[in-house]
Amino acid sequence: MRTRAAARGGIGIAAVAALALLTSVLVGASPSPPWSSPAGDLAGPDTASDAVLDPTRTRPAETPTVDEAAPPPPPDPSAPDGPATDVAGGDPGPGPAADAPLCPGFSGLGRANPLDDVLAGQVVLNDRAPVDVRDGAGGIDWGLDPYGDATWRLWFSSLRWLGSAIRAEDPAGLRFAQDVVADWAERHEVAELTGQAAEAVRHRANVLICLRERTGPADGLDELLADHAEFLIEHYSGDWNHGLDDNLALYAVGCALEDDDLRDHARERTEVLAAAALHPDGGSNEQAPGYDLYVHRRFALLLDHVEHCGDEVSDDLRERVEAMPAFLAHATKPDGHLPNIGDSYATDRPDDVEGTPMAHAHHLGAQGTPPDARTAVFEVGYAFGRSSWGTGGQDFTDASWWALRFGPERLVHGHEDRTSLLWYARGRDLLVDSGHVGYQDTSYRAFLRGLRAHNVLTIEDEPFDSAPTELLVTDFRDGADVLAVRDPSYPRFPRERTVMIASSPDVVVVLDRAAGPEPRTMTQHWHLPAELTAHVTAPGRVEAEADDTTLVVEQVPWPGTSVPSDGTEVVVGREDPYQGWRSPRVHERVAAPTVEFRHTTDDLALVTVLAAVDPRAEVRTSLHADGDGHRLEVVAGDEALTADIDAEGRITRSD
Repeated sequence: MRTRAAARGGIGIAAVAALALLTSVLVGASPSPPWSSPAGDLAGPDTASDAVLDPTRTRPAETPTVDEAAPPPPPDPSAPDGPATDVAGGDPGPGPAADAPLCPGFSGLGRANPLDDVLAGQVVLNDRAPVDVRDGAGGIDWGLDPYGDATWRLWFSSLRWLGSAIRAEDPAGLRFAQDVVADWAERHEVAELTGQAAEAVRHRANVLICLRERTGPADGLDELLADHAEFLIEHYSGDWNHGLDDNLALYAVGCALEDDDLRDHARERTEVLAAAALHPDGGSNEQAPGYDLYVHRRFALLLDHVEHCGDEVSDDLRERVEAMPAFLAHATKPDGHLPNIGDSYATDRPDDVEGTPMAHAHHLGAQGTPPDARTAVFEVGYAFGRSSWGTGGQDFTDASWWALRFGPERLVHGHEDRTSLLWYARGRDLLVDSGHVGYQDTSYRAFLRGLRAHNVLTIEDEPFDSAPTELLVTDFRDGADVLAVRDPSYPRFPRERTVMIASSPDVVVVLDRAAGPEPRTMTQHWHLPAELTAHVTAPGRVEAEADDTTLVVEQVPWPGTSVPSDGTEVVVGREDPYQGWRSPRVHERVAAPTVEFRHTTDDLALVTVLAAVDPRAEVRTSLHADGDGHRLEVVAGDEALTADIDAEGRITRSD
């Protein structure tokens, strides 16, 4: 165990007079020449565990062994909470200077914690109320867990809340930050960390880098950074965003300390990670667009560090990173937000990355160049489409948009949402995901990640084993996009879904099929935004209204059959079992209508029409035999649509 230079009682948290003592710990009487961790996740783990990071895990596990957490997106370096800047030597100096190439800022936690509040011991984390973190004896109470919130504990241990103190022009702020870091170092051995303190290593290293770039090198601080680097080597998180943050932190420490071995180790791991986690066509293995945005930011930062430090990465890595903005552009809805698929929040927005399609999406079509096609399929498990990119006479914000999930079984930050359809038209969300509330291990979180929180078909009393979903058909044409998927996660009742998303009129047609050895109750779930008020108007028909739109959700019976009289329900805000909720952001839960259509059968073939029209506009549907197949006719206000459904279940617009 390393002996600390300062005694426990000698660290005065608020006392500027402690600088002389701190010098022996952090600044050093004789600064030795040369030794950040990027921000953590936009979201985080499935459980609240205090287990030690598993050093043997090199690929993403379905349930991480240590809590993850969800900070705000990394700040723009030009913003007030951007990178701290360099003041050479141990003297805090008059304030931030111009260059701190290895400090990426404090992930918004600097802005959330102004200097005066921090100096008074008041800390705000994870959108919670302020907490007095002082221990009453001149130090910090590092064992605090005021909310039973793993994310709060992570960001408290990360020290990112010191951002305003590290970049303060007032020397007292920087000295306070030095005091807190010294207090933390006095009471912790990095190699022995567990739980959230261990998970915070990559993030805390970032704060130490920012402090070093402000004060200059020092024996104690460099030793502490070296300890963090050793931990990151021995406890690698694997080929997902945590591993990327490990590598980014390790590389920054190696660059600061001029340690070639650390830099090489980080680059080699990152090459393996990129090949495993990033698809050449775009997207990552995170299964959440908010995390794809985060991963792109972290790779961009790593490439900046590599350039600054004079190293290289492979062309393959660069090409995979360069493919991500197109994915994120396609994922962006016409309102400029990413969908809260998986552990993403509805508030996530694409970045303004000049020269990429993401800039076009960020500026709502006013700047930049859009992707060449209005539809795209990404092998990581998404298909996206829209009526236009704001060209051809239609504004970007007036376009319709859709997303369909398929691909690998649930991993990392994914939910059980394969086969789920999201839909945006008439300037609003119409079919939504139930969302993401944060990382506390609760029954509500389990609901959000499960099947019934998504626009899918569920089968009661049947074993479910998460399995890859195959994309069978794509037929993209102006006015109607058709896709078909097959999912075997119910082994005895494989599900097949065919969808047609049309524009002019705004209509979606869905054919769900599932067959097995004995009757089961099968339920189709359609999650609507909270802004819609929904009610059952007839068996198999629901109407949902907002100020400017009516959404009709209707089962269309096959010729000679009828809709079950008791199989239609709108659920809003039910507690047991959970249904009819939406969580667009952390800690938020709002009641929202969920339409459920139930059938008890051993062979289901269910046609559903969703039509968005002006208020009080008429919606009529009919389905009749036509040759070897069937013809579906939909009247939606002043417009009409005709579609043919063949014997194999394929849907084609035919009007």
